[in-house]
Amino acid sequence: MNTAFRVARPASYYSDTNGVFATPYEMPKVTCDQCGRTWLDTGDWYPNFGLDKDADLDMFSLEENVSVEAFQELKRHVVGRGVGRAALLPGCGLGPVTATVPANPTDFVWCCFSLLAKPRVVDILKRAGVRISFGPAVVQIGKRQSVEDFVALQVEPVRLYSDQTLAETTTSFCTKCGNVLLKNVRAEPKGPLQYVRNRIPNRQGLVRVYESVVVTLASAAFIEAVRRHRLTGIEFEEAGVYV
Repeated sequence: MNTAFRVARPASYYSDTNGVFATPYEMPKVTCDQCGRTWLDTGDWYPNFGLDKDADLDMFSLEENVSVEAFQELKRHVVGRGVGRAALLPGCGLGPVTATVPANPTDFVWCCFSLLAKPRVVDILKRAGVRISFGPAVVQIGKRQSVEDFVALQVEPVRLYSDQTLAETTTSFCTKCGNVLLKNVRAEPKGPLQYVRNRIPNRQGLVRVYESVVVTLASAAFIEAVRRHRLTGIEFEEAGVYV
């Protein structure tokens, strides 16, 4: 078993690595009549996706709350390359990211649980053989607005917990809406969290753990490239093991 590492904010992120962001549209909240929960997941954005001409734009908002059936119908109006493979969870952002970043931003800038990166970061990762998806970002740096200084990294959530970790943490999924359910919120795993490695797409640099909105895992190649080129604004912490 190999150690899994999550991306983490540096201790100084409040001053030089933290941004404020918005997207033009969001998938609405969902209320499920099977699990009885109303939920959303604000850990993801899809900057390359948009809406077709028939979409009711007012429905694509965090203020809206819809049934599972209505949510599935709304998803049909989301367009963009790779949309058929995207999770598109309730609450995810759609469209180009707009963000305000520090006057002297680091290579990576954190926007809640999502990341902006300077274009040179993407070039470095590609040269290292790391797959990374990204889309447009309009950033405000001081008094200057730019569409070239940063891109928005698109990180897909994937169900990664092993059967053992699911059992030990009492985690399950609603079979209708996909919501993560915890039978006992205080349950602790007996050992390190286990992530199933073969569920991660080949050479993918970052993947978000579906079972936890706050955890994004980084591949060994991603970590090596960041460290070799001394990229700033991001650190790595042990998060469990791959099985």
